[in-house]
Amino acid sequence: MKKTLLLLLSDCHVGRWTGKFNLRVVGLQLRKVGQEVVNEIERDRLRIDEVVIGLIGDIVEGENVYPAQEHFLDYVKPDLLKSVFPYLEGLKETASAHCLIQTYLAAQFIFNEIVERVAWFDVKVRVVGVVGNHGRINRHHPEANADAWCYLLLKELCKKYENVDISELTADAFCVTTIKGQRVLFYHGHGIPIYHTLPFYGLQRRAMGWQASKVWGDLSLICIGHFHHCAFFNTCPPIVVNGAFLFDDLYPVEKLGMVSTAKQWLITLTEKGIETLKLIDLEGDLK
Repeated sequence: MKKTLLLLLSDCHVGRWTGKFNLRVVGLQLRKVGQEVVNEIERDRLRIDEVVIGLIGDIVEGENVYPAQEHFLDYVKPDLLKSVFPYLEGLKETASAHCLIQTYLAAQFIFNEIVERVAWFDVKVRVVGVVGNHGRINRHHPEANADAWCYLLLKELCKKYENVDISELTADAFCVTTIKGQRVLFYHGHGIPIYHTLPFYGLQRRAMGWQASKVWGDLSLICIGHFHHCAFFNTCPPIVVNGAFLFDDLYPVEKLGMVSTAKQWLITLTEKGIETLKLIDLEGDLK
């Protein structure tokens, strides 16, 4: 039975700086993710005929999302990227310039380390995407979002490969796609209410509402990010909550009472549903 390899990629926060996290680290983490996907394909090349890369938001750190965010950005001089962004000429080192640089670096990282390495195999590759809350530039237009800009750049890079489908790489908040006959919902998760610091209670209630109302049809799987903490709920439909790339982030500790987990899900799907679930650990040795 043929199967699809589904990689969930979220909360990369390219451009964020902490004591242990920066642009160099996130680049190495994405390289490790790409190698894990390649290893999985090589282990089962006869059965894997498709790879779906699900980008579920907060790919970039963004700007002006929370107070004093400018103190937590890994700054790159715009002079270094003038050849890529000629319109940066004359700009000072502002958050806006760095937000543009974040989108460029994120797109290049994902393409070079994951998409291009997978596209070399004789498999169909689909890149599916929704935006997160960290990318928003303002509240007036949905496409004024750094995640959306990153996806536009990624689309241009992917055009060199005929086996890479980018038609579902969107600036939308929700995306439903079909994988091996299974209807899969991608949503970043920032609209999920938190009840007394219990986000997963709100998530399960929201999933029950979606399934009961059939707003997305009969769902087979729901994929969420945002909470920086990995989880799997064997409900109907199953819910997969992706981790983050940050491993010393205090957001889940302060808001949710949970530890930030630097892990991403790698899932295999067949016509019967989920076959395997694997977490890619991004806290170990990075080379």
